[in-house]
Amino acid sequence: MLRPIILKADTNAESLASDLLRARLSEAQADAARGKLAEANPHLDTEKIAAGTVVLVPDTPGFKTADATSIQSEPFGDFSALAQGALGAAAERAKAGIAARKKERADIAAALKSAAFRRLTANDPDTQRQVEQVVKAATEDADADKQAAEMLEAISKAARAALDELGKVVR
Repeated sequence: MLRPIILKADTNAESLASDLLRARLSEAQADAARGKLAEANPHLDTEKIAAGTVVLVPDTPGFKTADATSIQSEPFGDFSALAQGALGAAAERAKAGIAARKKERADIAAALKSAAFRRLTANDPDTQRQVEQVVKAATEDADADKQAAEMLEAISKAARAALDELGKVVR
């Protein structure tokens, strides 16, 4: 099995091998490991390997893993941060919309309760029925907004948990 890594700095094949090989290898073991590394990476220029180059490291004894960063970990971290940022931004937009609608409902309720409005509608049963319908619709909207906020929170929590679990697999 091969483990892909991405180089963070310019190097050459000899330096790369010395960075990746475990200490205390016999010369024969080190030569064999260097051979496996070269065999797995025929695309590498042995004199100069640029930062950002993908190198395939054999998953065999002789190679250490602590000095190499898996190619999958950084992009996944970037993706996870991007996804969580997008979820956070969506949640903030939803909360702002809910707050704006709550303020609109409060403004309408205040207008409907005002003395001037009550005087205008006191003797008009049709308008009073319409006001009752508006109040009922506002209550239903408030309930729907509360459910939407709870659902968004649950979705965000589930998405974060899924990203965390996926991160354990990728890293």
